[in-house]
Amino acid sequence: MRPQRDNIGAPDLPRDAAWIGEQPASMPSLTAKGPVLVHFFDYAQLNSVRTLPYLVEWDRRYQEAGLATIGVQSPRFPFGADPVNVAAGLRDLGVEFPVVVDAERELWHAYGCEGWPSLFLWTTGGALSWFHFGEGEYLATEMAIQEE
Repeated sequence: MRPQRDNIGAPDLPRDAAWIGEQPASMPSLTAKGPVLVHFFDYAQLNSVRTLPYLVEWDRRYQEAGLATIGVQSPRFPFGADPVNVAAGLRDLGVEFPVVVDAERELWHAYGCEGWPSLFLWTTGGALSWFHFGEGEYLATEMAIQEE
């Protein structure tokens, strides 16, 4: 879905949270280089897991064109806040892009997520250009990525 206004800025990434994979630069640094896709999910929740192959493929397909993909593990249950569990789950699911463990859901609330999964696409320059709550809208999301 396109936002109703074009000046919604990206909340920054937490510096003190656990990261699986290489911790990326700040959102201003990332969006200065290209668009950023931020995906909120829970690796142990089925509707989140069903979206991950799309994210993995978009990351593979558009990384060379400048897209950065960031995952945000926002756990529903306590075991999903343990970075060791998250790393093992992501490895089993084939996720290689960086994922932050948002154990207290601080980033979740900063983004205004409404459920699992939630997806946000930020433009080069850091304005929100696309978002979607729940599963689906895969073709529309890919088209939004291509436009960036």
